[in-house]
Amino acid sequence: EIAKPNWDWNSAERMDGLLRLQKSHGFSHVMVLFQDMSLWADRPTAFGGTRDLEGYKSLDADNLPLQEAYIRYVVARWGCFVDMWEIFNEDSFAPDDYLGHIAGVIRRADPYDRIITTNYPRPRAEWCEIVTPHRYFRIPAAEIDGYLAGQIGRHKSFGKVVQYTEGGNKGSLSNYDPLKWRIAAWTAFANESGILLWGMSGRKTEPGRVGGNANAYIGPETRKAWRVLN
Repeated sequence: EIAKPNWDWNSAERMDGLLRLQKSHGFSHVMVLFQDMSLWADRPTAFGGTRDLEGYKSLDADNLPLQEAYIRYVVARWGCFVDMWEIFNEDSFAPDDYLGHIAGVIRRADPYDRIITTNYPRPRAEWCEIVTPHRYFRIPAAEIDGYLAGQIGRHKSFGKVVQYTEGGNKGSLSNYDPLKWRIAAWTAFANESGILLWGMSGRKTEPGRVGGNANAYIGPETRKAWRVLN
């Protein structure tokens, strides 16, 4: 007999309200099913270690039925709010056969036939329906159009839609860069793509920080630019 997952009902109810509120205001949702950022850290998750290729990220994992039950529950409860399923965020270790299996579980469970992808992208995989890169920039606004157009062209070579699901500045730059974000949004649009920013809307950072990502301050200027584009 397979053990039942230990659901956090309070968190699930809060998620219901959050998704319902955001959807009522026109938000679209990318829902990440497994978060581990395995390239950056080797930490435990609910199902195993982030680089665990035997006990977790494997078709032979003992807890694979629990992973499948978790996916079916998430899809059943929140699939009506979701526009894109992203299996992992910044995972570098999950093998292709395991990801293909997980994508199949999502597809069979999802009556809405939402888009399926993962990050880092697997553009050659048939089940990966959209390429979702992340990119943090260490270049001035005047150079962003040429750079981004070249990157989008490379990603589009796989014959799939390209949608950046994270964008921002590198740590040495400030997160306050509205001109760059406006140019980036229009560059993506002109190249039949899209870009989302990884936001830090609560505060502006000073240039000169060392290491990490500055992300993006999504202030009034940036929000206006996106409204004009829309």
